[in-house]
Amino acid sequence: MRVSRWCFAVLLAAGAYAQVETGRIIGTVKDQTGAVVPNAVVTLTNVLTNQKVEVSARGDGTFESPPLRIGEYRAEAAKDGFKRAVRAGITLQIQQTVVVDFALEVGAITQEISISAAPPLLTVTEAAQGQVIDNQKIVDLPLNGRDYIQLALLSAGVNRPAPGARTEGFSGSGMRASQNNYLLDGVDNNNAQIAAQGRQGEAVKPNVDAIQEFKVLTNAYSAEYSRATGAVIIVNLKSGTNELHGTAYEFLRNEKLDAKNFFDLPSEPRPPFKRNQFGFSLGGPVKKNRTFFFGDYEWMKIRESRTVNNTIPTARMVRGDFAELLPSARIYDPATYDAATRQRQLFPGNVIPPSRFDRVGSRLASLYPAPNKEGLTRNFLYNPADATNRDRWDIKLDHSLGNAGSLYGRYSYQKDYEPGSPDLPAPAYGGSNARDITTTGHNFMVGYNRILTPAMALSAKIAWNALLTRITPPPEVNRSLNAEYGLRGVDTSTPGMAQINVTGYTALGLGSTLPNNADSQNRQAVVDLSWLRGKHSLKTGANLSWLQSHLSNPNQALGVFSFDSSYSRNTQTLREGNAVADLLLGLPFQAQVSTPSYMNQRAPWYGFYLQDDWRVTARLTLNLGLRWDVRLPWVETRNLWANFDIDTNPAAAQLVLARDGSRADRATIRPDRNDVAPRFGFAYNVVRHTVIRGGYGVYYSQYEGMGGAQYLQTNPPFQYRAQIDTDRVTPSLILAAGIPPGTVSPQNARDIGTSSYQRDMRNGYAQQWNFNIQRELPGQMVVEVGYYANAAHKLMRRTEGNWALPGPGAINPRRRYQRVLVPRDNAVVGPLANTYRHEATSNSNFHSLQMRVEKRLSAGLSLLGSYMWSKTISDGRGESAAGGVSNSLPQDPLNYRAERSLADEHRAHRLVVSHNYDLPVGRGKRYLSDANRFVQGLLGGWAITGITTLTSGRLVNLSVQGNPSNTGMPDRPDVVGPWKLSRDQRSLERWFNTAAFVRNQQYRYGNAGRNLIEGPGEVNFDFGVHKTFPVREGMRLQFRAEAFNATNTPQFGVPNAQVGNANFGTIGGAGRPRNFQFGLKLIF
Repeated sequence: MRVSRWCFAVLLAAGAYAQVETGRIIGTVKDQTGAVVPNAVVTLTNVLTNQKVEVSARGDGTFESPPLRIGEYRAEAAKDGFKRAVRAGITLQIQQTVVVDFALEVGAITQEISISAAPPLLTVTEAAQGQVIDNQKIVDLPLNGRDYIQLALLSAGVNRPAPGARTEGFSGSGMRASQNNYLLDGVDNNNAQIAAQGRQGEAVKPNVDAIQEFKVLTNAYSAEYSRATGAVIIVNLKSGTNELHGTAYEFLRNEKLDAKNFFDLPSEPRPPFKRNQFGFSLGGPVKKNRTFFFGDYEWMKIRESRTVNNTIPTARMVRGDFAELLPSARIYDPATYDAATRQRQLFPGNVIPPSRFDRVGSRLASLYPAPNKEGLTRNFLYNPADATNRDRWDIKLDHSLGNAGSLYGRYSYQKDYEPGSPDLPAPAYGGSNARDITTTGHNFMVGYNRILTPAMALSAKIAWNALLTRITPPPEVNRSLNAEYGLRGVDTSTPGMAQINVTGYTALGLGSTLPNNADSQNRQAVVDLSWLRGKHSLKTGANLSWLQSHLSNPNQALGVFSFDSSYSRNTQTLREGNAVADLLLGLPFQAQVSTPSYMNQRAPWYGFYLQDDWRVTARLTLNLGLRWDVRLPWVETRNLWANFDIDTNPAAAQLVLARDGSRADRATIRPDRNDVAPRFGFAYNVVRHTVIRGGYGVYYSQYEGMGGAQYLQTNPPFQYRAQIDTDRVTPSLILAAGIPPGTVSPQNARDIGTSSYQRDMRNGYAQQWNFNIQRELPGQMVVEVGYYANAAHKLMRRTEGNWALPGPGAINPRRRYQRVLVPRDNAVVGPLANTYRHEATSNSNFHSLQMRVEKRLSAGLSLLGSYMWSKTISDGRGESAAGGVSNSLPQDPLNYRAERSLADEHRAHRLVVSHNYDLPVGRGKRYLSDANRFVQGLLGGWAITGITTLTSGRLVNLSVQGNPSNTGMPDRPDVVGPWKLSRDQRSLERWFNTAAFVRNQQYRYGNAGRNLIEGPGEVNFDFGVHKTFPVREGMRLQFRAEAFNATNTPQFGVPNAQVGNANFGTIGGAGRPRNFQFGLKLIF
């Protein structure tokens, strides 16, 4: 064993890497009779860098390498009295253990035999479910936008997130997309404000040509990993080698060959679209066998337009004439309400006389453009410009210090600029899409490795990442439009405009939260220790993170005014009326305003683990792990926040100010230090080509929400946020008069909203388990079938903490808590409005049958296919749910059981198949290998690639226009019949039986469950072809043509699910039609 241990020290000369982005090679050395050969020396050589590692076989003939840098290896086994055996072409992938066995022949050690059999495809040493996306797939498959995350969807166990969700990426094993963990070269690459609208989950998104490969882990992964109840995405960038290698490329797309969107007018030209992506990568030696470099740069410019099918008021409606709505929507006069009969009188002829117009409301209504399509719904088709500029680059250095260790470092940068793309032309703008976004991402790391003892190696890294976001009004909005239009009681000095929500119609304004700055950072130190002890491969380590979040947000300082048909409808039936009529009359049913907020947050996260991969026998391996994470709650550096505490004494809420002292004092939340996570797995090689695997583990979630506890900054005395809810019967809030003066001041504060975090907050966790069978088939193919599941508890839920039960009258006077003492201001404020309550009370479960087939590249063909049949159930939605804050709230905050349903992440079926086939034509191929040069150039060098995706539709949650329960919470309708339609009955105008749903009864909750409606599924075929031309030795030119949605199958959106909306049950949107991309790439 002494020789084996000292051979391990050679690792340093090979430039060892940290545990996460490495792999191992194990095996057994025997002779031709099957007897083991102890003490044989196995030499593992990295083909591209010529760096070597030597290990010695144990007494039972087995050997095991230390962690190795991924790439191609050559393995040799030698012992006196036997011929030297050589196996070449061994590809080592991220976190992979490759089995390489030797059968030595008797002879002189100077003689050499070559073993051509490829290493087995089976996973024989671990229970984790994962998929490696290798470099060939990354660079060859058709990739829309050249975003590597799209290729993660090739993995089993993943699904796309719901459109509109506040995180990108995908859902892993039915978990929220915000619960994925992104690692780049073994260090943290997560955005600490992961749930923030419009922001990516990663700090930087690497260029496709810079990625060597990446791996997606979705179930029962080892104790090395934390910060995720969903998936772990491990990305490894390329490094330099002993030869100079690189690429230079440009990819081009425009609208000339693209199909038109399904909903575009036939007479209209194709919306303009131009995308240019060009860049280069270069890697090689600074000094051969010792120092290597790699760098890349990419610039992208997109100039396109979106198709927005707006519903806007007609010109007659803007003038007060609603005769077009007869007989279905009569307009009632709110000034004629009779309390005795509970009824209003109609406006004669369904016309509101101009004398009754509110001066501000009519001014705002006039901002709408004239319709450009017939009808009362979807009558304004708009193609706003939608541009993106991006530049990103990486630089990486690797250096061997010989016996002193190895040193490596990398810096990655990305900057995106997206000008606003409003849903309506100026000056209407159409809501929150009318804003410019600039994001700048950084990721820096330095690593060092050293031997501590002959059997023990240390890897240490320090890292820093940051994502800086600036969201601002369009450049032309350099003044206060609030002041210009006469809005009162809101900020009239900051450039921008209030958001005007008009139910059933596209909104007006820019959104109330501009300008908005959000910066997140993570400073990280990672230490990993690995050693070999007999049949045990042991790892232990610590991951120390110091998260920071800085936010500057006006919140609702510019104001939000919301209109529906409350003041023009029939007050007995709660039907008819029109939101535009309420706007003209200047009668919002709700208004919101606040003071701005500024915040600097800090939160440490400490993780420690021990992992033992115990090779019990040559056929059985056990994975035993234990992890402990200490995730402390956020604090504000100046203690500038307060918690609306409803836990200490539920009968009397109080504002608890942050103060110096313990972590609980500063955070106003008690820390949870109980995140102990056991992990267990096994892999049993039953027979030569069959493996049975299974595993179980506990996994704790990462912070969910924009900076975790940022909402505590929105409480008095640091911020005053008012939500004025009217009774929807008697007008009490007049637009021209504005929000009453002093509404958000300590002296006259009223209708103040608050935020509450559970004082005894527990960290969410998921239990994951799986059982599967792998079988290797002829033709370099492996098939896997398994059961994968998880059960998650104590997940973050956002609910209403200051609820009002259904009933008549204004909402705020009926709420649970009416007044509260503001400590610093020594003022009692009230009545109180809503309370955004965050608590760890949500649950989910996921069960699935997953199948995977993978064919390793042979005979020019590689294939990867996965199928998942699954069911995901939850009783709550995450902070990053699609549809924003209000859509994440339960209907009844006292009955979470009623929220239990199929989850947002549920997709019953998903099939995805990718292929890459080099046609067997041309020099060195099966056909025409001896043809003349012209034929070779014409017919040789072709390859076809593709990705086929078939997915069940996503779920839609039903809602009701207005608020019949009069609680201020989102209502669901009543179910009065079957709603599902057969395939031949469904249409875009009637996707489900709309007659099955009616408005919930006045002052009662609806009986409909959550997520009842399933939208259209996805049928998508991406296809690519490329032709490679040899330029000279070691250099080739590649021409690429790719078609996305090649069959031009409409990718329809979800149906409108709002009862009372004129578009209820219809589908009016579709994803991208067929579009082409062409590329030219020089490879050397």
